[in-house]
Amino acid sequence: MSTQNHFTLPIPSDAVLAERIKASRRKVARWWECKNTSPVLNLILNRPDFPTCQADRMWPTPEADPDFALLAAEQMRWVHHAAFGGDAIPHVAPNFGKRGTPMVLSFFLGAQPIFGPHTIWYDPIITDIRDFDPEFDPDNAWFKKNLALFEELAKASPQFILPDIPGIGDYLTNLSGLRGVQDLIYDVMDSPQEIRRIREKMVPIFAEVYGSFAKRYLNPEEGTQTWLVWAPGTTYPVQCDFSTMMNPAQFREHIMPELEFLSGHLEYMCWHLDGPDEIKHLDALLESPHIKTIQWVPGAGQPHDCEPQWRPMIEKILASGRGVILHAYNLEEARTLIETYPAKGLQIICWDTMNEENVGKVERYFGEKMW
Repeated sequence: MSTQNHFTLPIPSDAVLAERIKASRRKVARWWECKNTSPVLNLILNRPDFPTCQADRMWPTPEADPDFALLAAEQMRWVHHAAFGGDAIPHVAPNFGKRGTPMVLSFFLGAQPIFGPHTIWYDPIITDIRDFDPEFDPDNAWFKKNLALFEELAKASPQFILPDIPGIGDYLTNLSGLRGVQDLIYDVMDSPQEIRRIREKMVPIFAEVYGSFAKRYLNPEEGTQTWLVWAPGTTYPVQCDFSTMMNPAQFREHIMPELEFLSGHLEYMCWHLDGPDEIKHLDALLESPHIKTIQWVPGAGQPHDCEPQWRPMIEKILASGRGVILHAYNLEEARTLIETYPAKGLQIICWDTMNEENVGKVERYFGEKMW
């Protein structure tokens, strides 16, 4: 086997990580206010030889009662499966094993998770939208499990590496899982008053659940971390996958009031704009004074962020005074994005593979070093 295949970088010490993360947080805090003078650049190179994550084995089924301290330690170890560069901020995800977590608010309201080999899902439980009266019980078993894992992650992580606020999800996408997408489409058209009634209960539950996790950070002055981005105060990537099924008038009626309510709980609100079918709602989002930044995700099978067809939309977001989060799937795409868009408000997340050539490219393209 060639030397190239054995290339790696040492895992940085806690002291090195702490200093780098502090510097990155200062820059990201300026980016939230669109006061950055160079792009926020998250460079992440996967270590191909890193030992496999064992978290799924530690939580094999929904019925299992895992050792959350051991699971947290394994999740924390997995932070080092990548080397970081630029302004990246390592963080740790409170996943059910290594599987991603879907809209966990659904579990807190009665859905039962089904563990698959690589993902988690659940079956609908609402047969009639008129009978659904969402209530949150702090003794819900899945809420307590999520909270226990989050607390163990907070203890297992060095103070400067934060666990993510779980993927709680928005009320309509959670509702579409609990009800079934097709049935909810009919409900939105035939019974909009029921959707409004449920919103008035589910959105405050989101805020209550969010607060339950956020207050368990060991040091609130460290800010808040999500699966997407860190902020110096409360933040969350608000989204609505179900909005692809809605027209702009329905979006304004059913989703914009949610943003208004959440603005009282989230200081740094990001919108996760997921796929071309959501672009029709961009004008409404840009009218909201509460949205500070928008993450654009083209979706599977679509041209990547660096392709010119997305340029008018991305420039429109930046011209509105918001930040934008874009994705690059290799270092060349990241360089293209930097060369295409102004630095102010721009944040790029770039994943690639660790090898000697890519580590060299990071220094040549961006003047950065991996750590």
